[in-house]
Amino acid sequence: MSDISFHDLSSASAEQRASLLKRAEADLSVFVEKVRPILEAVRTEGDAALLRFVRDLDKADVAAGNLKVSEAEFDAAFGKVDKDVIDSIRFGIANIRHFHEEQRPETMWLKEVRPGAYA
Repeated sequence: MSDISFHDLSSASAEQRASLLKRAEADLSVFVEKVRPILEAVRTEGDAALLRFVRDLDKADVAAGNLKVSEAEFDAAFGKVDKDVIDSIRFGIANIRHFHEEQRPETMWLKEVRPGAYA
């Protein structure tokens, strides 16, 4: 597993902040194009594709019955992750959720009283 770097922007220099923000603007399209066929295969083939990719990419031999972890396995793995990492993931989830909720169109205050007729 790779190391995760944490940066406190409040104590970073202007140059450090600029460098970090520039890194966040990197062109990820090459990665998107590599991942797209994997997602499509899993979407269309389901577990069969997932098992194939686990075998080919992760070099792991996983049986179909072992794809879903038990609550106990999840709890055991969760207990091994550093609290700061968990907090960072939760913080990221909240930021992403907030960002995308802001992208949603505002709900319409009109009510459809008949198909195509709003009041």
